[in-house]
Amino acid sequence: MTKFKNDLSVSGHDNLVGWHGWPFRCHWNKQYKGHKNGHCSFHMDVRFPAWHRLIVVQLERGLSKYMRNKTLGIPYWDWTESIWKGLPPLLGNKTIFDTQRNITVENPFYRSLVRGHKPLKLFNGEPFYSQRRVGYDGLRQHAYFLRGVIRALTSDSFRFFDRNFEITPHNVVHGCLCNGTDRCSYGMTTVDFAAWDPAFMIHHSQVDRIYTLHRVLREELQIQDWTKEYIFDSYKPKIKAAKTRKKMMKKAEDLLHAIEMPLSPFCNASMNPFQVTLRKGVSNVITSYYGQELFGYKYDSFNLDDRDWRLLLVDMIKYRNRLNSEVPGLPFVSEMGKDLGLISKNSSSDWDLCKEHSHKHKS
Repeated sequence: MTKFKNDLSVSGHDNLVGWHGWPFRCHWNKQYKGHKNGHCSFHMDVRFPAWHRLIVVQLERGLSKYMRNKTLGIPYWDWTESIWKGLPPLLGNKTIFDTQRNITVENPFYRSLVRGHKPLKLFNGEPFYSQRRVGYDGLRQHAYFLRGVIRALTSDSFRFFDRNFEITPHNVVHGCLCNGTDRCSYGMTTVDFAAWDPAFMIHHSQVDRIYTLHRVLREELQIQDWTKEYIFDSYKPKIKAAKTRKKMMKKAEDLLHAIEMPLSPFCNASMNPFQVTLRKGVSNVITSYYGQELFGYKYDSFNLDDRDWRLLLVDMIKYRNRLNSEVPGLPFVSEMGKDLGLISKNSSSDWDLCKEHSHKHKS
């Protein structure tokens, strides 16, 4: 990891993490809502899961150059597991013991130097690192994260899954990594600098694992319908809510464009050094859903908090057999454990877990 972070080439750390936010390399994205500064990533948008899957693949490719065991990938942090009392040691320890050199060194997963940024008064004009002020109490609320994942995964609506999973637990975990200080503008709480914290790749490896589980569950039940039409249909209520026919048509056109468009900068040959994500037709919402086949990785397990993921199949079958099953988000008790209580919006969307929880743009 240290060698990867010191790699200043196009396939190195600084170039790749800079795709998410600062230094805002996708100026053509300014046409899209929330992209005035020209950052590349997408949030609260149908492109969110696909774009972040692709950036994890990029980071893994860059890191693998320096890994002895090429069969290993970026580890995931399952924040639903109650064994964690805060951050995993990989992320939380400031130092680690280097067994090869027999010395204690700085943990490369603890922070990253934000190279090339202009001097800031906040940091006394000195070079600065990604910032953290961890909300440990929030990170210990594992049941909230697990209920949020269950609620999102069991819905038939992709829009419901995408939006609710992004908010809780994705956004909340981002917010719990830094809160209560101005310096958090340069940490996990902002789109601009989130990826500069090494926790980003470990967190998003878990996010991608859940996204993969979304597919696995539907294939197990033989209800997989991963088509442009399926995704579009889940957004129809939002489209129909437009006040005029003209606005309705514009929303529909924008959604179809978002589903089909190649995602930047993965599709840009002048920016992307890795053929695996540069290949034609790979970097869009539809195709990238099949990440394991396209990018050659797989997860060791889909269990959540050491609970069998297959119990979610029972949840999905029961939910589909309920009255008003077409309504996403109806409260229910999960087979994953009665100790979780009612799976509902109130029990899985606690915005007070951390004071500054929103993963937002810094203007």
